Amino acid sequence: MNTTSSYYRNLIETVLRYSDATEWKAAVLEWCIDDVEEDETLSESCICGKENLRFLFTIRNTVNGQTLYPIGSSCIKKFERSDLDEEVAVKEQLFKLLHAIEDRQFLVLSSDFFSRKLLR
Repeated sequence: MNTTSSYYRNLIETVLRYSDATEWKAAVLEWCIDDVEEDETLSESCICGKENLRFLFTIRNTVNGQTLYPIGSSCIKKFERSDLDEEVAVKEQLFKLLHAIEDRQFLVLSSDFFSRKLLR
């Protein structure tokens, strides 16, 4: 997603509309990840308009309590916050681990399923 795409513009407009801050760099600091679910049917669209989301995140504004759903991991990465990026990676890795368990795969303590961040 580049800075001139309509998806990126939609993301910025939506986040700013539900933030107390009036500038993007300040607004992104107001948000935290509240929840995530997986949609294997890929039938949902992000708040930016991008279709076929697999991971549907809910983010909450810690200043005013507003929530945004669904937002994709690509858009969360546009917030350019390493704490949110790490949280996205761990949550997606948890789904990978869940599917391995559901498929009755033999699990070993390796980086295939377990990162230091996930274990923490």
